[in-house]
Amino acid sequence: DAGALLADAGVHMSQAIEPFLRADLSTSLTDAIVSSRPKLAHAQEAINQASKKLEGTSTMFMPDEVAQEINKLKKSIPNIQHALHYILSESGTLLTLLGADRDRQYLVLFANNDELRPVGGFIGTVGLINIARGKVENIDVRSVYDGDGQMKKFISPPNPLLAIVHRWYLRDSNWFVDYRTSARKAAELFEKEGGPTVDGVIMMTLQVIEYLVRATGLITVPG
Repeated sequence: DAGALLADAGVHMSQAIEPFLRADLSTSLTDAIVSSRPKLAHAQEAINQASKKLEGTSTMFMPDEVAQEINKLKKSIPNIQHALHYILSESGTLLTLLGADRDRQYLVLFANNDELRPVGGFIGTVGLINIARGKVENIDVRSVYDGDGQMKKFISPPNPLLAIVHRWYLRDSNWFVDYRTSARKAAELFEKEGGPTVDGVIMMTLQVIEYLVRATGLITVPG
């Protein structure tokens, strides 16, 4: 019974992956996520049932090779259950971030972690990314000084910063150790410098980008 349930889960997990193989060709990334969710939910239910079956199965009188395989399953199934639960519970958030319901705009702060600041590092470059239904529609990357030069309003920096700067600009927005507070300040200063209201703020350090490339392998950029 457990084997039949696990096989059923495997079929539905394979079916859940199929829409992602077609993403950017005949379907969008967000459509792929929506399409995969019922399949993943079915797989999750089958695995949960299989887990209950195996919990009540004793391997005491089974051949060693069979007992070993069952014990492996008993150890690995909780990891699969955790992964499926996480994917399904976070898929709604992911759809929102990827602009499934409406277009999204994100401010990306490129920070040099070799030049430390309370969060990340010195912000030398900023980017504005437009995302619609999981697809990047536009990327505008420029020096932080381009926007800082457009700041009309005088904003006094925190007192400890007064020793080195007399006005507060986007490049010094990551003054707060709590990233959420720094991100809100960055969005506020970006808007005061003539930028649009953004849906979120993402910070990328050199180290983060290095780790991403390690995970993805070489990325070829057209042109």
